[in-house]
Amino acid sequence: MSAPLLTKPIPLGVDDYEKMVLGGYLYVDKTLLIQEFWEDGAEVILATRPRRFGKSIALSMIRYFFEKTEESKAHLFTHTKIWQEEKFRELQGSYPVFYVSFKDIKYDSWEQAYKKIKTLLAEEVCRVLGPFYEQLEPRHRLVYKSLIEETADVTKFSESILFVTRALEKILKKKTIVLIDEYDTPITYAYLKGYLEEATNFIRNLFSEGLKSNPHLHRSFMTGVVRTAKDGILSGLNHPKICTMLHKNFSDKFGFTQKEVENLLQQTNLSSRQEEVKAWYNGYIIGAEYLSDPTTAHFSASVYNPWSILSYLESAASPKIYWANTGSTELLERMIAGADEYTQKDLQFLLEGRSLQNKLIDQDVILLELNKKKIEPWSFLFFAGYITTTNAQFKDNELYYTLSIPNQEILMLYKKLAIQAIGKRFASQDLTALLDALITGEVSTFSRLLEQFIQSLCSFHDVPHTDLERSLHLFVLGLLASLSERYIIKSNLESGDGRYDIAMHPKNIEDPAVILEFKKSPSSSRLESLSKQALKQIEANNYQALLHDFGYKGKVLCYGIAAFKKHVVVKCRILP
Repeated sequence: MSAPLLTKPIPLGVDDYEKMVLGGYLYVDKTLLIQEFWEDGAEVILATRPRRFGKSIALSMIRYFFEKTEESKAHLFTHTKIWQEEKFRELQGSYPVFYVSFKDIKYDSWEQAYKKIKTLLAEEVCRVLGPFYEQLEPRHRLVYKSLIEETADVTKFSESILFVTRALEKILKKKTIVLIDEYDTPITYAYLKGYLEEATNFIRNLFSEGLKSNPHLHRSFMTGVVRTAKDGILSGLNHPKICTMLHKNFSDKFGFTQKEVENLLQQTNLSSRQEEVKAWYNGYIIGAEYLSDPTTAHFSASVYNPWSILSYLESAASPKIYWANTGSTELLERMIAGADEYTQKDLQFLLEGRSLQNKLIDQDVILLELNKKKIEPWSFLFFAGYITTTNAQFKDNELYYTLSIPNQEILMLYKKLAIQAIGKRFASQDLTALLDALITGEVSTFSRLLEQFIQSLCSFHDVPHTDLERSLHLFVLGLLASLSERYIIKSNLESGDGRYDIAMHPKNIEDPAVILEFKKSPSSSRLESLSKQALKQIEANNYQALLHDFGYKGKVLCYGIAAFKKHVVVKCRILP
């Protein structure tokens, strides 16, 4: 296999546009984002994309293009597509710019988070307004000093954007462009760590003061992962234009297009690896709402995860999970571990390579509702980049989407997290022993470890003892993740005549096939009889015939499993 020919450094982790250009890094020209932003005309735009999709470098690029500086930054753009648009050359370096990124606000308490936010705002106030200190009115100098020294109260900090834009217009006779990167990161971490109300209140006030009806604001461009309007963050704004992955806006400006990836592979002598790269990292559909109409489908674009592509090039073209290692997957882990039985079933469909049909996507992700059992997580998972759309259908005045896992990288991530969800509550060696016992027919070992697993899981979730469906479904999900290299896992959790719970088809004919049937017992006294009944059901309904359809002729391990509270009884029978 050919190794990458790297003639330029890979810009992994480089989110400063000037550093990337002057450093001679491998470069994908996204400067036409500037044109689309400018010609849109909306006063405030929020573009949401998954982590590591080029949002930070994009805002840095916009800043260097528009910001009026003592020394011209035009040389950073003379080689780019935007410079071919003559009218935009006049706009370069023509506005004051206030830029702040919240991407690193990831703390365990609001006190820590607020301290960092104050420092970020203080540094930007100093950077933008410091050169004009002597031109400030005496009362504004006092406010300026209190902000940069971080002695100002919370009200003054929530008014800091308004304060700066007002002062700059008075001095420069120009309104300000405000850029805010990863606006929702503090909110997501506040939700995870339990201080959502304090964080929401401050961020809402900051945006309300700085971006709502601010006469000194020219334009604002914000980025984030999800839109959290109903959590109150954006409620202080006057109808900002929201551009999510459902919309056509900026469809090719974040993420790499097919043509851009082909060009990168050509530059690095890896054109022969196109299919591998496509299978592992492509598949994110932007402009998904247009999939429902063939006449507008061209507004949609299929893009690659930029971080994964660049990591692939830097790591000797080795396909593996790169994206998951760049940020917290705690929310996703919570959803996998805490999902109800219906969501568990849908997750299994996804892991089997199937799609979920007729799902609604709510553009307002409400973090406070994610813990509720009946709230499906698909909207959050879609906007966070863990699933994508492949089709859309308009009916009953709603758009219904077909959802699937976008690529091999995300499929492997799900499997990894499923194992972690189990592993956190079940020693890895015990999990290995449980799976080995399952496929070798060691009933006593399998029964003992399965019961141990259920006891550990139930204690962790503190669920009612009668609610074992979630426990068993998570166990199934663990099997899917752990044994997929050796088995094709088929499951149908809609119990009924002729429908098995789990069938495991071996990829190696020397391995046994496995069929599992679960029964939830109403009492401990019925465990023995129900486990036997489960075995009889397997034979009576001739479930093993389904294995023969796949050409399998080896032995079949049949398991009847009955559970009550934290106790299980397992019966096994080997069919020839």
